[in-house]
Amino acid sequence: MSVEPAPPEAPVPAASPAPEPRARAFVVGEPGGFRDKDLEGALDLQRVGPADLVQALGNGAPDVLFLDGQLPAATLTQILEVVGRPGKAGRPAVIVVTEDGRRTQVEARLVDHADDFVNGSLGEEVLLARVRHHPHLDVAGEFIPVREIGGDYYDLIPLDRGRLAVAIGDVMGKGVPAALLAANLKACLRAQVQASETAPEEMIARVNRLFWEVTPKGLFASLFFGVLDPEAGVMDYVNAGHEHPFVLGTGGALLDLAEGGTVLGLLEKTQYGRGQAPLGRGDMIVFFSDGLTDRTSPVGEMFGVERLKEAAARSRGDAARIALYSLLGEVQGFSGGLPAEDDVTLIVTRVRSAA
Repeated sequence: MSVEPAPPEAPVPAASPAPEPRARAFVVGEPGGFRDKDLEGALDLQRVGPADLVQALGNGAPDVLFLDGQLPAATLTQILEVVGRPGKAGRPAVIVVTEDGRRTQVEARLVDHADDFVNGSLGEEVLLARVRHHPHLDVAGEFIPVREIGGDYYDLIPLDRGRLAVAIGDVMGKGVPAALLAANLKACLRAQVQASETAPEEMIARVNRLFWEVTPKGLFASLFFGVLDPEAGVMDYVNAGHEHPFVLGTGGALLDLAEGGTVLGLLEKTQYGRGQAPLGRGDMIVFFSDGLTDRTSPVGEMFGVERLKEAAARSRGDAARIALYSLLGEVQGFSGGLPAEDDVTLIVTRVRSAA
């Protein structure tokens, strides 16, 4: 008696990968320049009125809270007191959205509660970069142009494996011409970062050549580019003629980030070296432009890097946003209220945890 072979089993279709969960976000008020449609694909957005926020939080806190910085001062203060200070268990990240990304008229009462301040009109990439900061890093940055626009710039670029690229640059000159070159440099660097994974020194060499091709003769830019990998406990970086950022360890040790090469746009072909800095839990990294350290007192004395390091040491136990405003406050106090003569950029990063 013959036995018919069993028909082959139909192949089981491979399961579709589960969609990546979206961060849950509340939008409170009507933040200037903020467009829901830009973020709906990446975030689970929900509009919540200020009066309804307490009840909405009672149904489960979101991952991030976008807060209109132009709400009345009393309303803002009440909301942030309800949400609580950074570090509170179950608290969402609080991003105050203002017209220019800088401090509002009531910020003195908000700085202890808000995690970041951002310009809502800068677009989806910038907003998402603020939301996606690695949980091992606490980052705060501020750009204060001496005119309406300026030649300083900074950028925070989330990378794979939980890494974060930080760039800070200073283009020679002020006003519109410098701002145009700064925008060109930022676009060029972002394109190189997103195009492929390559060594930082090779990437900056390519950026230098591209920048040299479009920069009028005699103009140049300084640039610091670093890739922070808190899980590996290290930052690889290239310093192209920029003011030396520094790492302040929990024990007070200081490390200047000086390895790299000359400024961008000076020579067509330039080789750069790579530096590496260890990162440990609680370490603070301070990135700045010379507009900060060149501020002068009423008698003409410059604030200088050493005073900045001393001020950072006094703030090394603070959250990044609080430390940033403490440093800006010390510089402003030193200047005796004299107006700045150059663009000011400052970024403070703290390592929450590392390998």
